[in-house]
Amino acid sequence: MSAQGSSSVKVAVRVRPLNARERLEQNRICASVHSEDHEIALGVDRLFTFDHVFDLACNQFSIYDHCVKDLVSGLFDGFNATVLAYGQTGSGKTYTMGTALDTVSNDLTPETGVIPRAIKQLFEEMLLRVEASKDKGLPEPKFNVLVQFVELYNEEIIDLLTQEKNPQGIRIHEDTTGSIALKGVSQVSVAGPLETLNTLRQGALNRTTGSTNMNQVSSRSHAIFTVFLKQERASELNGESETREVEFLNAKFHFVDLAGSERLKRTGAVGDRAKEGIAINCGLLSLGNVISVLGSNRGGHVPYRDSKLTRLLQDSLGGNSQTLMVACISPSDGDLAETLNTLRYANRAKNITNKVSANQDKSSKIISELRQRILELEAKLTDYESGKKQFDVDGVEVNTLQYQENMLLTSERNQLAMRVRTLEAANEALRSRLVTQQMSSYNIPSLPVNGEVNGEANEEEHTKAFQTVIEQLERVRSQLFESEARCDKFEAEVKRLKEQKEMNSIIAKMAFEGDVDTDQSNAMIETLDKAAIAECTRYILDLEGKSLTRNDSIESDDYADEGTVDDDDSSHNDDTLYEARDAMCEDLVDLHAAISHKERLIAELETSKSELINMNKNILKQLQSSHERIEKVQAERDRVLQNFEKAEKGGSESAVAKKIRKEFEQKLNKLRAEQKALQAYENKCKTLERQKQKDLEQITKMKNEVKDLQTQKVKLQQNIVAENKKVQKALNEKRKFEAKAATQNRKYENKIRSLESHGNQLETFTKRTAEIMKQLKRELAKQTVRRGPATPRPNSVKNRVPLAGKSKITGAEMWSNIEKNVTAMINKGVLNLQLVEELDRQVEARKVILNEISQVEDMFAKSRDQNVRDVLIDELTGKKEKLTYIQSQIHQLNSQICDLDTNQEYPITVCH
Repeated sequence: MSAQGSSSVKVAVRVRPLNARERLEQNRICASVHSEDHEIALGVDRLFTFDHVFDLACNQFSIYDHCVKDLVSGLFDGFNATVLAYGQTGSGKTYTMGTALDTVSNDLTPETGVIPRAIKQLFEEMLLRVEASKDKGLPEPKFNVLVQFVELYNEEIIDLLTQEKNPQGIRIHEDTTGSIALKGVSQVSVAGPLETLNTLRQGALNRTTGSTNMNQVSSRSHAIFTVFLKQERASELNGESETREVEFLNAKFHFVDLAGSERLKRTGAVGDRAKEGIAINCGLLSLGNVISVLGSNRGGHVPYRDSKLTRLLQDSLGGNSQTLMVACISPSDGDLAETLNTLRYANRAKNITNKVSANQDKSSKIISELRQRILELEAKLTDYESGKKQFDVDGVEVNTLQYQENMLLTSERNQLAMRVRTLEAANEALRSRLVTQQMSSYNIPSLPVNGEVNGEANEEEHTKAFQTVIEQLERVRSQLFESEARCDKFEAEVKRLKEQKEMNSIIAKMAFEGDVDTDQSNAMIETLDKAAIAECTRYILDLEGKSLTRNDSIESDDYADEGTVDDDDSSHNDDTLYEARDAMCEDLVDLHAAISHKERLIAELETSKSELINMNKNILKQLQSSHERIEKVQAERDRVLQNFEKAEKGGSESAVAKKIRKEFEQKLNKLRAEQKALQAYENKCKTLERQKQKDLEQITKMKNEVKDLQTQKVKLQQNIVAENKKVQKALNEKRKFEAKAATQNRKYENKIRSLESHGNQLETFTKRTAEIMKQLKRELAKQTVRRGPATPRPNSVKNRVPLAGKSKITGAEMWSNIEKNVTAMINKGVLNLQLVEELDRQVEARKVILNEISQVEDMFAKSRDQNVRDVLIDELTGKKEKLTYIQSQIHQLNSQICDLDTNQEYPITVCH
């Protein structure tokens, strides 16, 4: 519970973890947290102390429990509260506050932010207070919760809970008590946490967001979600009064999610995004000025009206509110300048003191106080009338003797009543013991207690339930085994069907191939073989001529490359190396294609050879069968002719014999024709056999040529590897030279920038000095004219010259001090800007070198050639050394920025 009075602004600092982009860019952590001392260290020795500090591993619950929980409880006592999230863009403000809701649920997750947790606690405490009042027999308190959600976009207030965008109709109003309110903004009554979260989600969807180089979902406006709690409850009893007064309490809770400060150079914002960034930075600058004035404790005017943001937060900063500022920072060394600015911002905010008081209705409060005073006076009057109190001779109020005697008797009576209750309890215990002993003496069994009976019944029920569950498990297990057996059976059947399908396709293919005509296939094979052999021979001759020509050119290039190469001719030599390597690669591709083509032709020729062998076997079988048939027919013819000759000699030749002779002669003629055809076919087969021998010789020749080509391929690959080594060596030397030249150029550029900056400082200082001198001369002339001529005094002649001299010396010293302070401030400011710009350049250089390292690593992973991998390893080592150098430069720049901040405290600034 909060107490009335002054309360300083509490400041909590949260360090978010490195995000994926920062880890990919190998950013280092520059902020460390010392939770025991509530300190955060930036860089090496820049320390800040705050009320709460949370490191990288801190969760949402810890932040809420330590910082916000008590503020929500204070609402029920009428105390206003504010939670303010500040930090650079992408530092985790919206995540911490929980403004961007994806889903609405009563359950809290580890990712749930401050606002949903506060809403849940608010309604839970409302229920607890209602239940507590019921238990005490008191009237139930009545609560009314209202919410409003607005955003400040480009210095225009927009209501997020309505679809009507009318910024002109919204006004900021200040009542007589100094409380700030908005006129024209809708306030939604809510009855539960889910309804409140739905309202919050609806407003968050209407909020303006955009994408920048530093944050994909960047808030482009300041958002303020406000919860109003109005309650009516019975007041506490005071004195001896038995009546309770009704008091009315009002409180509000601001949840402020500020847009992140940003630099346009880093965010890459243009157009509308740039205008939004400028408006955001202007509002934060005004807020910083208010914090500077309130934190300085010097009084003076507080510029609340410079911005609508500071006007809306007037209650929270220096007003009637308990305020918590959550400063969200990035631990990346590339964001050190913004992180340092945020910590300076928060360090001044903790010096602000608010005036906290409960928001109770004034009329009810006055009436309650008057009634309490009346009750006290009536109690005193009753004491005097009853004789309890009287005044002594000195006018001092004392108790009477009768009252004191009554008090003693009352005390003695209470002691006797206590003793009687003790004796009655002892008597009851003895009586119970006596009854127990009498029952045991008569052996009367004791009845079971109700609890024991219920316990046995419950045990039987549990046993039955357990047996039922076991039976169900056994039944399910048997069903599972049956299902597995069926699955195995189905899988075996599917496998068998697949095998049968493959066999059917093979049989169908063989049947299809067997339907082709033999003569036609032989002719096609012969034609194909001749064409393939002719094409292969022509291709080999062309390739051999090309290979010999290129080998001669490569050898001549090798002899030419043996000489020394001057620095002026390095580019020409690089081109020559590249051309030679490209020519070798082309030769290698051609050789590979030729080898593949020859191997394919050899396979086709071998296939045709096997087919010719089979065909010759078939022809030989047919010829042998034909010879056998001819011999058989001739033998039969001779036998028949012999019979005919015998018959002729006997003079018994008949017409039947003539007919038979004629048939046999026809059959012999037919067989002789078939024999001639077979002999012609045999001659053709012999021709094919001779062609087969030629094909075999051609195959042998082609195999030898393939071996020669493979040998040439190996030599060519070796030449390519050698050329690659030469090219990589030349490239490495060239890169080393370029890196050395780039380093030297960078040194020269830094020196030039330093000299230009120094010259600009001197020029600025000279102009400023001349302006101040002119202004001082004008002021001196005005004062001289105003005073008029001096009148000499006799007694002060001696003293006048020393006084004038003293005045001149004092003015010169004052001017010298002003000049030194202005010069030092200008120099440090310019140096700070230079350091920040150089830090940005080094961060960009780190991104570039990391991309190059990633590309080289990808090439190394894809390459299988050991020589190429060795060259890539050397290149990778050089780039990693360069990355180490850049990391050391970034660390050195961060240290210089922190040292500069330690030596001089600057006013809060926002970088544009």
